[in-house]
Amino acid sequence: MGATNPKRYGSRVTDQHDHTTQDQGGPVAAAATKEVFFNIASRGTAQPYNLLVGANDEWPVSQLNANQEANFLLHVPNDFTSLTDLVVVMIPDATETIGFDVNLASGAAGDDFETVTNAIVAGSQAVFLEEITEVDISSVFSGLVAGDYAGIIFASNTANERIVGLRLRYS
Repeated sequence: MGATNPKRYGSRVTDQHDHTTQDQGGPVAAAATKEVFFNIASRGTAQPYNLLVGANDEWPVSQLNANQEANFLLHVPNDFTSLTDLVVVMIPDATETIGFDVNLASGAAGDDFETVTNAIVAGSQAVFLEEITEVDISSVFSGLVAGDYAGIIFASNTANERIVGLRLRYS
């Protein structure tokens, strides 16, 4: 019988595999993929959320104007072994191609907070009006290991980008 499929809310991490397969030796668990979702820590010098979107204001987002940034703070889970992906989740206000830069600085407890620094310069992605979009920023995660702390800045040169949060998927 397969395991339940727990969901991830707040800052908890849960196992996302929900099935096993039968082998000659008995059940064999599928490789587990785990996820963590991080809310925005700040929007430059403004409050973390400044806009509610949706018919009933269900989605608190941080709307970035051109040359503003969303800041995230995260801890690489202790059971991290490899990255599946790291994405910024957004709800675009228009169909367009957005431009963005990403900066990461990280370190472990007892290390300099900028032991690892990585960046994406002049990234771009096509987005569509009010379609939940994941912007892949996995390349900035290079060099991070379980237990590291990281600060990430996502800056867009495109006006009115509505940022929901940051999702880390790993095994």
